[in-house]
Amino acid sequence: WLASEVKKIGKRFFFIRTNIDQDLYNEKIDHPKTYNETLILNRIRENCLTHIRTVDDTASIFLISGRIHCTSQFDFPNMCAALLRDYPGLKRHAMILAMSTNCKEVITAKVNILRSQAWVAAAVSAAVATPPIPGLSVMFDFSLTVGFVIFYKKQLGLDDESLARIAEIHHIPLYVLKDELQKILPA
Repeated sequence: WLASEVKKIGKRFFFIRTNIDQDLYNEKIDHPKTYNETLILNRIRENCLTHIRTVDDTASIFLISGRIHCTSQFDFPNMCAALLRDYPGLKRHAMILAMSTNCKEVITAKVNILRSQAWVAAAVSAAVATPPIPGLSVMFDFSLTVGFVIFYKKQLGLDDESLARIAEIHHIPLYVLKDELQKILPA
């Protein structure tokens, strides 16, 4: 019903089938001798396609897990890429900045947006530097830079809270994760 209503108003939609990891686990337990992950995923995908194609023969279907440590598996990266590709203009920017940094496609899109907006900081800094008030420009530039660094770190998942969550998910000490990041992204 919902798919047909979305189609009526001329909007594109994605069909997202979740809990694929649980389906695979159940199949492995129920049918250990005949278990074949690829065949099971194809069967689930074909079943979804059969039902959704009755409403929209161009709809995209993504099989994903709802578990945070499975975000690089199944169709999650493809789903992120499709969402990033198909959203229009400002909605796309808002969508990208609202997404968590769980896949390479989202991180790349965020970096591109953040790079494209760097001129805003430069323009604001130049505007503040216009009146000749001693020290104002330096103080403002410092706080502006700190604010942007904090925002960028949060957006890219490099703030302490995000790093602690990643370390917990992957069962590694936070200091090990930070050491690895220092090797890749020297200060």
